[in-house]
Amino acid sequence: MAKPKRTSTRPRAVRDAEAKRQQTAFHEAGHAVADIRLLGASPHVTIVPNRKRGCLGSTSTDQGWDDHESAGSAGKHLVSLYAGFAAEQRLAPGADQRGARGDFARAQRILVTLYGAKEGPRRVDEWREKAAAFVAEPENWRAIERFAAELLEHGTVDGQLSALLVDVADRKANEASWRAARRQFESMTRPAKALTKPGAGRGRPFDRGDFGKKVLGESGAPPWAPRRGSR
Repeated sequence: MAKPKRTSTRPRAVRDAEAKRQQTAFHEAGHAVADIRLLGASPHVTIVPNRKRGCLGSTSTDQGWDDHESAGSAGKHLVSLYAGFAAEQRLAPGADQRGARGDFARAQRILVTLYGAKEGPRRVDEWREKAAAFVAEPENWRAIERFAAELLEHGTVDGQLSALLVDVADRKANEASWRAARRQFESMTRPAKALTKPGAGRGRPFDRGDFGKKVLGESGAPPWAPRRGSR
């Protein structure tokens, strides 16, 4: 007698939402790892939906591109812009490209600046393949998976912590140090959040420099700057 086929008890809409959230996490993780590896950036990454902007996630960094930079630098930005969808596509082949339209538009502007209005659009596939190759490298994919897992669990990875998370994936730092850093960061940001609520108790504004000195062992200014280029 044939066994009855198992079916999920969760509504399809719930399953679809969970799958989309996972794809968003890998998309933003792809951007983040490329930003860290190629641009030396400290991206602030979230998969908390922003209804006002109409986006499911974003990766914000101070390492925006302008047309005064070298071609080599432009290439790194192109790989970073295409790495988000490349990671999403690797996770879920055939993924909808509509969520990457902003990335593609930014990449198009760089391509036109580099190659001209006629030749630029012809180079799209070349740079998308380079981004896919970057994402497929074992150490990069391992970092993307670890970053995505953190996003799925917590929703956001602050720019103060993003490079450390990649170090954990690279085994340059251990999970215990990551958990300690995250707890310390959260404890230091909590008073600042409390101040925004009516009747909140005493506290002082959070100094990101304090976190860099106490937790990451940095001297001088922390790797933080006003965010640009949110995706």
